[in-house]
Amino acid sequence: MVSISIKNKKDLIWRLGVAICITYVAIEAPLSYAYKLNISSVQIVIDVFISIVFGFDFVRFLLKNDKKIYKWPKSKRYGLYIIEALAAIPYELLATIFPVLSIFKILRLLRLFRIIRLIKEFSILSGLTVLPTTIRFSSVLVSIIVAIHWIACGWQILTPFHEIDNFTNYNKSLYWAITTLTTIGYGDITPTTNLSRLYTMVIMILGVGVYGLVIGNVAKLIDNADKHKEKTREKINDLTLFMKHYNIPIGLQKEVLSYYNHIFQKRLSDNDTQIISELPTALQSEIQTYMNIKLIAEIPLFKNCGAVCLKDIANVLEQFSFSPGQTIISCGEIGEEMYVLSHGTVDIFTPEKDGSKKHLVATLNDGQFFGEMALMEKTVRNADVKARSYCDTYRLNKSDFLEIIEKYPILKLNIKNITSNKYSEPKAS
Repeated sequence: MVSISIKNKKDLIWRLGVAICITYVAIEAPLSYAYKLNISSVQIVIDVFISIVFGFDFVRFLLKNDKKIYKWPKSKRYGLYIIEALAAIPYELLATIFPVLSIFKILRLLRLFRIIRLIKEFSILSGLTVLPTTIRFSSVLVSIIVAIHWIACGWQILTPFHEIDNFTNYNKSLYWAITTLTTIGYGDITPTTNLSRLYTMVIMILGVGVYGLVIGNVAKLIDNADKHKEKTREKINDLTLFMKHYNIPIGLQKEVLSYYNHIFQKRLSDNDTQIISELPTALQSEIQTYMNIKLIAEIPLFKNCGAVCLKDIANVLEQFSFSPGQTIISCGEIGEEMYVLSHGTVDIFTPEKDGSKKHLVATLNDGQFFGEMALMEKTVRNADVKARSYCDTYRLNKSDFLEIIEKYPILKLNIKNITSNKYSEPKAS
């Protein structure tokens, strides 16, 4: 099969556009041939447009200078070129220019060469390792529709219906094709010639395989689309049963399930790092940066930051976890980092002047941050910060912090705006 590389989104869009043109031909060409339809001006315009698209695609194919193609034997290579060239001919226009019946029939028959390109185009798309599920599902669906359409047209050629209008003729042919393929076969439409009986037997045999193939492909697509969600549900169910079996306290169970919900909302799965582990270190680092961007983009502190700013921040953030009761920041120490709370709850305590007692002045939750004042004002910490629950945080070191707020004033403004009312009202424990 022909190998065509798709390196970017534009190439993929172009290939999809070509596939749509070929699908139109795959539906219209057999229909016109089987039912001997007259050529309309709209068909001519569409046919000329499709010929231009195929011609341009043929030129692009030649310019790509695919080494694999040029290693093929000359006969095979030239055969491919002939098929590509034949697909680019505007047959409807030529059939109108040369209305002689014999030439007209030959030209209409030659149009069927374009259908070969449909097989090639879908094989290119289905062979891609990365393709959106919607496109994969659509390609399977279109393939099924086109196959049923061809079978219906074939039945009309072998055993033509002679109703008042072609719509009824086609409807009957389509009805026969579907009932035969699905092995239902009511027997109200039956073959009457040897050739039509042979055709029917082939379609019956194909129908059994096609029926299983369709169900298998659709089931596989649905399963792949929801694979990670299903694994997540299974993991949480297993974890719930595990904790119940060992009589884990209800409060601790809630903490564990809350943490897992947080993980699965923020990430694709719990083994994101494992997925990219086989890539080169440089690529892993680059991908990890974008993973971090995904995690921090919704945090209020970074909401108005641009893509470049987010990337710089994601490059220097370090992830840390803390257990309930663990001290994250101690009063009196020199501030060397700030923290962004990704998940969990922390309490902030300030001491009395004599240091004898500490008061709860604030409780921070997901998306909030702390420890920034000592970095901005070059002073020691004036409060203790303790984890109330299991916490997932991102730490930004002082040197990186100062460099980033100098480079991106919007971040410094965000910090000042949020900090101005962060501790305005003490929150109850």
